[in-house]
Amino acid sequence: MIRLLIKRLILSIPILIVVTFISFAIMKLAPGDPVSMYLDPTVSKQDVQHIRDSMGLDKTIPVQYFLWLKAICKGDFGYSFVSKQPVLEAIFDRLPATLLLSVSSLLLILCITFPLGILSAYKKHSFFDDAVTVLSFFGLSIPAFWLGLMLILLFSLNLDWLPSSGYLDPLLLDEPLYIRVGNIAIHMILPLMTILIGSVAGLIRYNRFGIIKILNQDYITAARARGISERKILFKHALKNAMLPIITLLGLELPALISGSYIIEYIFAWPGMGQLGVASVFARDYPILMATVLFSSFLIVLGNTLADIAYYYADPRISKK
Repeated sequence: MIRLLIKRLILSIPILIVVTFISFAIMKLAPGDPVSMYLDPTVSKQDVQHIRDSMGLDKTIPVQYFLWLKAICKGDFGYSFVSKQPVLEAIFDRLPATLLLSVSSLLLILCITFPLGILSAYKKHSFFDDAVTVLSFFGLSIPAFWLGLMLILLFSLNLDWLPSSGYLDPLLLDEPLYIRVGNIAIHMILPLMTILIGSVAGLIRYNRFGIIKILNQDYITAARARGISERKILFKHALKNAMLPIITLLGLELPALISGSYIIEYIFAWPGMGQLGVASVFARDYPILMATVLFSSFLIVLGNTLADIAYYYADPRISKK
């Protein structure tokens, strides 16, 4: 296990470097000047150029990236161009909200995907299976941004049941903890619904096909011939052998949740890293943008590492390879 973790950590270093360099280059090549956006139009060109030089924006992209990477290795993430706030402080202020939304959605995906996938496979071609199939294709065909806007239109504007945006009602900041937690949970309903409808659909279909394929194997037929109960066959033999491909998809689902949360957080004004990252793109706030890319990439690598650890426990033979 320790060797696996060390190997994954070593391999993650060049991945993070490549991802951040590509993001850095794209950011720098995009049109727009972060200096001119925050200066008075009456400031002379000489002063603007002096500010650019002091910020290191006059150097080539590889040199700028190397200086940024060198500072990152020293723990210096710089300051926001817009708020002048330390970048790390801004990230850590937003990180809990992003993790809360992503982890909650992942847990709900697990709780929904496995039971529905197993039941759909076991009752294939039944009314229940057909209903799950129709709902799955419905979820897969809807863009997340459109679904989020429709949910706001229905539940917030028309029915006035749920808040359309935000994280916590400002009037409840001094209330007891259980009241604040309940209010945050209410604000999470629409973002979670938007994430779940699209994410659950594909995983249910994949889980269903995996279980059906295993239930048609000869060893399952032999187990039934020996009189083993269907419950034991389904949950001990079939599900165990279907775990590895499902773990693969779940390992890919966490990165998808993190990257997809950028759109969801922006639509619902959820105060997480996604909203901060999108705002930094429009504001040309390079230090904040690069920090969000770095932390998002790290969380993606972490998700893949957790998938490898799950592989180890699901099939210890993998550790011998």
